[in-house]
Parts: sequence; structure tokens; C-alpha cells
Amino acid sequence: MAIGFLFYAALIHITAGLDRPRAPLHLLFAALTLAVTVLAASLIMIYQSRSVPEAAFTLKWNFAALSVIYALLAWFVADYTGFRPLPFLLGFSAANMLQFLINLEALWGHPLKGSCQEKRLTRLQKRAIFFL
Repeated sequence: MAIGFLFYAALIHITAGLDRPRAPLHLLFAALTLAVTVLAASLIMIYQSRSVPEAAFTLKWNFAALSVIYALLAWFVADYTGFRPLPFLLGFSAANMLQFLINLEALWGHPLKGSCQEKRLTRLQKRAIFFL
């Protein structure tokens, strides 16, 4: 249900941002809410996973969404406050996108590297994987 609300908020802000004159603050907020929508969906999939490879795959979605959220959040705050330290923003975004690419390259994600055998997960193990 929360995913629907987030997606609706993203659509509202996309339409507000694309209206004349363009409002980049609304577009940044829409991108943030879309990334949080992906994060919420990945959390739901993590808690419903029944094996380590399935949990690792959805954990990669989680890390990817978080790195995009962190990169967009810096630009959103900079646009909202009007204080734009460009070297910091570019460096922070580049570091987060590098983390995103490393996460995509890793086969099972870094926290679960080497534990890709099929086995059932208990609820306690799922929480331990989430808090890695």
C-alpha cells in the first residue's frame, strides 16, 4: 500500500515539475520518491525470500536503490537550500554511482559473497541479512 502512495506522490511531483516554468525541485523529489518506491519493494522481497540467492538478489536491489537515494538527496538538499557546492556534489554523486556500479558487478553482493548455496532462511536470518 505504501508503494502505491509513493508512486502516486512521484507522479504528482513529475507533473508539477514538468509544468511551465519547469521546477527542478519537484523533479528531484519525484526521482527520490521513485527510488524510495524501489527500496520499499526490495525490502518486501527480502522479507519474503526463502533462500540465500534470492535474498542476495533482492539485497542488491536494496543497495542500488540506497546509492541512488543518497546521490539524489544531496542534489535535492542543495537545490532546496540554494547552497550548491559543486565539487562536493559531483564528488559525492560520483562516489555513490561508483558504489552502484560495484554492487552491480558483484555476483551475490558483497555481504553475502561466498554464501550462495540453497538453503531455507528463518525469520531471524532474514533480519540478520537485512542489518548487514
